[in-house]
Amino acid sequence: MTTVTAGLRSIKGRIRRLLDVPREPRLERLTIPIDRCRHYNGYKYGSSSFNPYENYIVGMHQGVDRGVLRERFEDFLRYFRPRDLGELLQVPLSRTVPMWVYPWDARAPIRPHGGWLETAASVEDIITHFSEQGVQRSKIQGEYFWLERALATIATEGYRPERFSYIDVLELRDGAESVYIVKDGNHRLSSLVAFGHTHVAVSRDAAETVDLSRCARWPHVASGLYSTEDARALVRAYFRGVTDFRRADVPAAFLDE
Repeated sequence: MTTVTAGLRSIKGRIRRLLDVPREPRLERLTIPIDRCRHYNGYKYGSSSFNPYENYIVGMHQGVDRGVLRERFEDFLRYFRPRDLGELLQVPLSRTVPMWVYPWDARAPIRPHGGWLETAASVEDIITHFSEQGVQRSKIQGEYFWLERALATIATEGYRPERFSYIDVLELRDGAESVYIVKDGNHRLSSLVAFGHTHVAVSRDAAETVDLSRCARWPHVASGLYSTEDARALVRAYFRGVTDFRRADVPAAFLDE
């Protein structure tokens, strides 16, 4: 057993003892400024800064050549290859944290190799999960389908959450200030930005609100995976927003299945 593997198993054991009693959801509807919304990767919405979803959809709405937009999107996919969560959010953490193991989330799986997946076929979301094998072209085409359909749907039907579903968010709170990670609805939110919307009606589970004042009691801080300082820095990265990406030295291969 390697030192890294032993360390991960130790953390997993401590986390199992720290799991909260399951809470009943407290779903609420609220209207929030779009520029307070964030992609999981930290990208801002409604700010004209780098956001691969929003940049593609707004470009489509503005009549930018589709080939140009796809070339830009695929350049991002080739060179966006962060090795761990700190690198992805551009936060210098004191230890390596695997992808999507948040300090407040005791149930996130702790995977080796920074959370990268073994096969490209295992990657469900091509901008938040990664494999050494590369990126399947079929999944890139699938992403184009969802992006372009979202724009067409908002153009013809508007945003009708009561009939279909609300954009779902996770609130991060620091005192009187909040930002919202978009859990579901990134394509629709990007389309609303394209049509000039500045606010959006969303669904939020108030029982899941992440309050930075409680970070010393978060499970992965108590387990030792995060220091209190690292946990605070990671949350504040979402408030600040990620406005670019660091290009990898070795690009991803695009795979034909």
